[in-house]
Formats: sequence, C-alpha cells, structure tokens
Amino acid sequence: MVIMNIPKKLTVITILLFLEIITLSANAQIIFTAIPVSVNIANGTENVEISLIISSDSLLLPNNLTYDAISYFQIEKTNGGLNARTINSVNKTDSITSFTFTDTEIGSGTQEYQLVAVDGNGSPTIIANQIVSIQAANPELNCVKLNHIYRKACHNCFDPNVFVHPFPIALGITKVVEIDIHHPDNLSSHPGNWDVRHLLLPSFKRNNNNCGGGDKRFNFCLKDIKIYSDSYLEHDPMIIYIDLKDAFNGTTHSTSSLDNLIQNEIGLSKIYKPSDLLGNFQTLRDAANNQNWPTLGNLRGKIIFVLTGDNTILNYYLSTQGNNALAFVAPKVGGGSNATAYNGAQEPDGIWQVNRQYIVFYNLTDEQLRVSYNPNNGEDFMQKHGYISRVYEDFNTSSNEYSNDIYHKINNIAIKNVVDNFSGLLMNSQLIDINNITVGNTTSTTFIDSKYNHITQHASQTVTTQNLTVLSGAHYNIVAGQEVDLLPGTDIQTGANTDIFISNCEDYIDNMRVNPFANQEQGRALTKQEIDWMLKSSKANTGQTIIKQPLLQPAIFPNPTSGNFTITQLDEFAGGNLEIVNLMGQVVFSQPINATTLTINLAHQPKGIYLIKISSNKENVVQKVVVE
Repeated sequence: MVIMNIPKKLTVITILLFLEIITLSANAQIIFTAIPVSVNIANGTENVEISLIISSDSLLLPNNLTYDAISYFQIEKTNGGLNARTINSVNKTDSITSFTFTDTEIGSGTQEYQLVAVDGNGSPTIIANQIVSIQAANPELNCVKLNHIYRKACHNCFDPNVFVHPFPIALGITKVVEIDIHHPDNLSSHPGNWDVRHLLLPSFKRNNNNCGGGDKRFNFCLKDIKIYSDSYLEHDPMIIYIDLKDAFNGTTHSTSSLDNLIQNEIGLSKIYKPSDLLGNFQTLRDAANNQNWPTLGNLRGKIIFVLTGDNTILNYYLSTQGNNALAFVAPKVGGGSNATAYNGAQEPDGIWQVNRQYIVFYNLTDEQLRVSYNPNNGEDFMQKHGYISRVYEDFNTSSNEYSNDIYHKINNIAIKNVVDNFSGLLMNSQLIDINNITVGNTTSTTFIDSKYNHITQHASQTVTTQNLTVLSGAHYNIVAGQEVDLLPGTDIQTGANTDIFISNCEDYIDNMRVNPFANQEQGRALTKQEIDWMLKSSKANTGQTIIKQPLLQPAIFPNPTSGNFTITQLDEFAGGNLEIVNLMGQVVFSQPINATTLTINLAHQPKGIYLIKISSNKENVVQKVVVE
C-alpha cells in the first residue's frame, strides 16, 4: 500500500441563492436577480453578480415618488440596514433601466443589498431590498465528470412569455438552456441564419424571443451566449440545446451553415465538440462507454451544443457532418416527433444504424418517464454506458415529477421557468453516486485512449479499477478521497499521462488547485515510474489495495532532504520492519521498528525518489522521500 500525506487546503466558496425581494409599492415593477459568478475557481475566489431591471410603468413609488422625478439609481450594500455603502449607480432611461454589477467583497453568511432611487434634488428613496446567502461548496464538484451530475435546466427560457427577463439572465441562473430555431419565411433572405420563437407565428412576427434585446434572429442568441462566456471566463460548462423545428434544405440553411454560424459567433476554442469526446476511440459511444467525458472543472468556460428535434432531421445532420460535427445530437426515444413510448432508448427510431455510433445524448419527456419508465432499459442503460440524458416537461412539471427525474438520475432536467419553479430546492449541479466508482468490468477490458487533457475519474471514497488499460498517450487520472484499488488486469502503458491521488479535488491539478502556494510535495501525485513500480509488485497482481489513506500516517521531515531525515509517529508500527527501496526496486536500507522515531541517512545514495515501505501486523504503508 502507498500512503500519501494530504494537506488541508482552503475551502472553495459558491453562492446558494435565497432571494427575499421587498418592493415597497404594489405597482412598482422591479426585477432584482442575483447570479453566482466564479471569477477564479482555482484560487477560491467567488463574486456575486446583481442584475436589475426597473420598468417605467410604475404608477406610484414610495414617498409618492414618480418615475419621472428620478434622476438616477444606485445599489448599496448594507449590513442589516446599517453602514450602507454605494457600489454602483446608473442614470435613468425613459422606459426601462437595467444594469448589472459584481460585488467582489463577499464572505460567508448573508450579503444584503438595497436599490435606491435619487431624485433631482439628491434625495434618496429605498425602492427594494435583496438578501443573498452564501454557503461553502463541495470542492469535489470540480472533479466530477459531466455525465455524473444532474442540473436544473430551462425549457424555453428564450421565450418572453415563459421567461420575462433578457436571455443572458437565464444563463446566469442555469447553464443548461434551450433555443427553438425555424427557417425564415424567405430562405434566401437570411442565408445561414434562423428565426427564434416557440410557437408558429404569422409571417409579420417571425421572431419572438428575448435574445439581443428581443425579437432577434439566432445569431443574436449566440452573441448573448458569447458575451456572457467572455465576461465570466471560468463559468460552469454550458449545454445549449438547439431544437430544430424545420428540416435542413441542403443549401442556404444546411447542416454546415448551422455549424459555421455557431463557430463564427462563439469561436471554436470555446466549444467542446464531439471530436473532443471521441479522442482516438473508434466511435463516440465507445468513448462514452469508457468514461471519456472530461470533468466539470476542466470544462470551465466551455460551451456544448446539442441538437434536438425530429429524429429524421438529426439523422440527416449526422449523415452529412459525421465526426466533423460541431454539435452533439439528442434523439427522442420511441421515434419521431410523436414519440409515445419509452423503449429504453438503445436504438432510437429514425436514426440509421450507421449513425447510431454518434448517439451519446438522449431526449426524453416527463410523460415517458412517468408512464412507461423501465429501470432495466432506462436509468441502468444511461448510467451503464456513460450517456447523458435530458428530460423536458410535457405540460407543467410538478415537484413530484421533478423528484422522480432526479431519482432516475436524469442529467439535465428542464422546466419552464427556472426562476419561479422549485426555487426552494437545491437541485443544481448535484452529484450522482460518486462515493464509490468502479472503472472497467469483469467480462472484458476497458480501454482509455483520451487525448483531452486531465480526464479525471473521481470518487469521494473509493475508485476501483478492473481490466482497465490506459493506452500510451492518453490522459487519465484517478482521484479518491480514501482509497484506490487497482485490481488484476489494470495496465497503465508506458507513455500514458496518468496521475493517481489520495485526495479531494482541492489538491488536484493546477487549474483546480485552491491554494497555489501549498507544499507541492505534500499530496503529490505518484510519478509514472512509481505507478509502474507498484503495478509490477505482488500487491497489484493479487488485486489488493495499493493506495489507501491510513488512520495515522508516519511523518517525514525534512522532505525533500539532502540525505538526513527523521520519521516520527511510528507507534502503530512497533515490532514491524522498515525498508527503503529505490525506483528500481532495490533495497537500500532496512531496519526493525523498535522506536516511535527513527533517524536515517541516505546521503550516500544517488539523488532521486525513494519509497519507504513500512510493514507490521496492523498496517502496511508506503511513503515517499525525495533526496536532492
């Protein structure tokens, strides 16, 4: 067994919103929204963004104040109404005043803000208050793979009849949204662009949405997404479901023109594409089956596009774009646009056999889950194969249906209004069974061949590998809170970029590390040489645990060392034996453990990493010491 000393790090903070909006006039229409902003998750820095929209149709404001009499607005941060501090202000407009600000000075507990109107004489009047509660987040979220979480999503957030705010505010509340796109009336008038609306409308009203200020075409919705992403570079990964309401025409509104529009507006570097999941696997399904999804932390700032719609339309997109597609597709189970039965989703109707290799997302309805759910075909199928599922409501999703979706481990659960529905339930970015994970299976070998950096298999307690081969050139890392079991058949090939940690995600790779100044030797990942050495040992071959977090670890100091060092806390190992071996497996020091403290001199040995093997009738451990 290899024992690793894991230091405690700073706690990442996220913001859980419990909004209390107090408007002092029944007629005042003030929308006051708080958004969590991850400015730099690596260093644990989090801010809160406040967005306000003030409508001029307020007939009466507090103290008989009229909208016309207001000169400007300001936002103040308060402490229970005391010591108010102005942190932003904006001039009033004729009709709708809106502004957004970011508060960078936050801490744990409650943050209180108030909106103040200032008239032409400089007299302030408090219009509304808001309370934001901040709690500590689970840093393990960064290590969880995209297909191991579920998130509250928005269905039709682009529709002003459903979501009355500008579209970017929806992106601040949830990173999983949907946009319906239609052909323009005249296909040649707006080549490569689409109209955006929910319902079929007369030709004089082809757009009905809240993108780009309202009633804009699809490119403006993409611009909103790009502006938001550029403003908050470390945002959680977005999943944008694009519901295709019309078939591609092959010319002015072709599959390639859709991809080109998305690429031109968003930028290729921001998009996580099917080819990124594919790596060097033969098919996307192979990649998903082999847990090739990246982690939430490594997808920060990324945007994923997923096409939905009639399966025959999706099939045409796959036939023309193939492995070069910019977007994933999520077919409906049970067939075309009038799907009625949940048939397990293994082979969706309307998708040709040759194109089924690209299907790693699935599109369901609450009605299908509620009436026809079959656990052997549904949840087990999705989870077993590493696919990502989406559910949208047939009518109005109830809290019972929503809880049912969570129970069935649906990844993206779409409701109509993410602001009003179920706001009291903490259902965003929750974990799905990450306490104990087994990679590989007993019947065949699982191959990891990812070329996407820092693919991470994480569990808060134990990660077990069996019949797992990490191929040369692949990036694959294992992080477990307590224990990593490498069972027989585990093969990490030479040239594989693999780290193994006993840790929580706080200690992991640089872009997830909370404290960049922590001692880099403590909690350090095993080197490739060390992993190779352990895999060749008898313990790996007999399937025993080779990495485990002990109840009490011996302490080594100084480490690194010039050669002389001391090992303490050997009480539990009295009567055992201590050996020091080099990475070639040669024993360079051996001594019975007959004291609680031992002083050792390796100054005569070459510089490098040595493994300290301690064996006793209670515990067997291995630690590292660096001689430099």
